[in-house]
Amino acid sequence: TNNGTIAINWLGWEVKTSISIFVLTLVFIFFIFSFVIISMIKIILLPKKIKNNVRKFKIKAARSAMYDGLIASTYGNTNIVNKNFKLSKKILNHTPMFLLLSLQNYIAKKNDAQCFNTLSKMLEYESTKPLAIKGLINIAQSNNDRELFINMLNKSTEYKVSIIWIIHEALNFCIHNGSWDL
Repeated sequence: TNNGTIAINWLGWEVKTSISIFVLTLVFIFFIFSFVIISMIKIILLPKKIKNNVRKFKIKAARSAMYDGLIASTYGNTNIVNKNFKLSKKILNHTPMFLLLSLQNYIAKKNDAQCFNTLSKMLEYESTKPLAIKGLINIAQSNNDRELFINMLNKSTEYKVSIIWIIHEALNFCIHNGSWDL
């Protein structure tokens, strides 16, 4: 009845206001409601976000330790290799770079059984297969293990390793072990 005025009757209360104030109030209530909902969602998800950030920090620290350990292995500092191996083992278990660091750690400790296990795990990754095959051939050569040597030569052809490299390793094995009948 009143042009430009809104009258609301609610639970015995009568509210009269202009259309612009009514629309402004609705927009304000919508923004307050949205702010409260978003704040509640952020508060609920805060522990998960903190957990993810801590995990990312640990992964970053483990990668840094892994790289430091690999660099230390090139100049023969076994203490740093072992320390960084232990730091990165908790987080980055069974990645190609971690397996390389663990191999360097076990070589430094002269632990042939763990070297063999690590090299076997390295066969699972495309990037470390040639290195694993070469390491297993070296183990076969040092132990005069003809069966392991033949298996690794077969694996090298299966994984399409360079034929020149295969011939070179076969000659080294034969020279070192006197197994020319291979």
